[in-house]
Amino acid sequence: TETLWLDAMASDAAVGMRRSSIVRAMSRVTALGEPWALCTVSALVALRWRSQKSYADVAIDALALVGGGALNQILKNLFHRGRPALKLRRAHASGYSFPSGHAMTGLALYGTLAYLVGRRGILTGHPAALMVGLPVARLCTLLGGSRVYLEGHSPTDVRRGRGAGSTRNPGGSWERS
Repeated sequence: TETLWLDAMASDAAVGMRRSSIVRAMSRVTALGEPWALCTVSALVALRWRSQKSYADVAIDALALVGGGALNQILKNLFHRGRPALKLRRAHASGYSFPSGHAMTGLALYGTLAYLVGRRGILTGHPAALMVGLPVARLCTLLGGSRVYLEGHSPTDVRRGRGAGSTRNPGGSWERS
């Protein structure tokens, strides 16, 4: 289908741009979407907010992490989409491919934390806290891109993972591929 053709074309382009220095950089970026990294970030932020008695923010932080991870597993088990064909896969990848857990759970957690930090900044009179959104958006873009570049996912896995990790689904309907 058209989706598979576009995935193959984008994946081939990523392989064609492969450079060892970029592989190392993308490996570091992709690590920020690994479960151990997401749990660590979530726990550190939760500890900080707990010490400030911001219990609602701690609960939202936990919900973003656990909810994003749970929804990802439900969707993977529902769609059963295989990983892209191996060429030079450099990323750790196991299980089903769709949706990208790194893109989905990364956006769910990092996006939620950026929102909460920005909201806290407005409430406490620290408008600089709103500036956290741009680096987080860039991180989430790089996180998804790293999964395609390292051949852990196809572009549609990442695109739809982002859609599921946000509050809306920009990719349209959830079709089985």
